[in-house]
Amino acid sequence: MASKTNQNEMLGAGVIKKHLPLFIQLFLSGLGRAGFIFIPVVLTLFLLFLTNCRKESVSNWSKRDSTAVFEEIEKWRDTFDFSSFFNAMRPLSVFSGLNSQDSISYTGDSLIKIYHLIQTQDTVSLLYHRDSLAFLVETDTLCDVEYEDYATHTISIFKCDTVWIVKYQKNPPDTIWRLATAEKKPFTTGEFGKVYAWSAPRKLRLEKQGGEYQLEKFGGLTVSLPAPESAPGILYVVLETPGISDTWDKTRVDSLIDSDSLFSVGVNESLTVSIKSEDADTVIKLYYFFVWAGKEKVNITNGARIGQGKIVFENSGIKHIDIEVLPSQNLFYPNSSYSSTIWSILVRVR
Repeated sequence: MASKTNQNEMLGAGVIKKHLPLFIQLFLSGLGRAGFIFIPVVLTLFLLFLTNCRKESVSNWSKRDSTAVFEEIEKWRDTFDFSSFFNAMRPLSVFSGLNSQDSISYTGDSLIKIYHLIQTQDTVSLLYHRDSLAFLVETDTLCDVEYEDYATHTISIFKCDTVWIVKYQKNPPDTIWRLATAEKKPFTTGEFGKVYAWSAPRKLRLEKQGGEYQLEKFGGLTVSLPAPESAPGILYVVLETPGISDTWDKTRVDSLIDSDSLFSVGVNESLTVSIKSEDADTVIKLYYFFVWAGKEKVNITNGARIGQGKIVFENSGIKHIDIEVLPSQNLFYPNSSYSSTIWSILVRVR
C-alpha cells in the first residue's frame, strides 16, 4: 500500500479536468486572424453549452481538495481492504468422479483430474491500489472516487492426494479419441498451481462539509474471473436474520449506499447467507459456493446451483460478507484456466 506522501502519484490518482469541447477548438482554429471579430459570438455559444450540459468540472477544485479527499479515504483503508480475502484458506475434502466430458478427447492427450481435493488457497504476491477522483459541477462540494485494489499475479494452490489418469484411443472412422483406461493414482507432488490477475473497483462518494471532505456513500464490489462472459453467473444473494431478509442482485451490490442503510446484524447473531447461480447445466458445470466473513472461507455448497450457510460476526463495525462461486472445472482440472465470481457486500454489525 502506498504511503501518504505524494499520494496523487503513489496511489495512481487521477482527477477529471474540463477541456474546451473539440468542435469549438476546431472552429476557433479554422477562423484564423480573419475571423477574430466572431470570437465573442463563439464564447457566448460556449457559455450556453456549459450552462445546459451536466459535466464533471474542476472550476473550484484545488490541490487542497484532492489532499483532503485522500486524507478521508485513508481513514477507511482497513474497512475497504479486499486483499485479505484472497489469503484465506478454503478447507475441503471433496471427491470427483468422471463424467461424459472426460470420456472423449479432441487431441488424444491423457487427462489429469483431481480425485480428492483437500484444500485451496490463493496468495497475492504484489498488491496495487489506485484512486480516480471526479469533482461534480452541480455543487462543487461532491467528489466521486473509483477506489480499486488489483493484482497482476495471484497464485491459487490446489492441494490433493489422489488424481485420475485417463487415457484415450482413436479407432477409425472416429474423428475423436475415446476413453481407453481410467485409474486413480496417488499424487506425490501434492499440489497444483494456477496464476491469474484480478481487479476489484468500488464506488465512493464524499461531500465537503466545513472545509473537509467526509465519506457519505460507498458501494460493494463484484469480481468476475477471467471475464464476466466466462465466469459463473450469480442470480441473487439473500441475507437473513430472524424476521428480516434482504435480497441483492449485481446492480445493487455495485450501487452507492449510505452507512445508515446497510443491512444490520448483531454481534454473534446467526446470519443466513443464500446464493442462487444463473446457469442450468447441473451435470458437468457443477459449482461450489463459499462465504468469507473474516476468517476461513466456508464451503456452503447445497446443490449444483445453490449455496446456503450461516455465519456470525464477533466484533461490531462495518464488515464484509464475501461470496465466491468456483466452477468444478476450476477446482478439479489442473490444466483449465482459473475462473470464479466474487461478490462483496458491506453490512453493519451492531
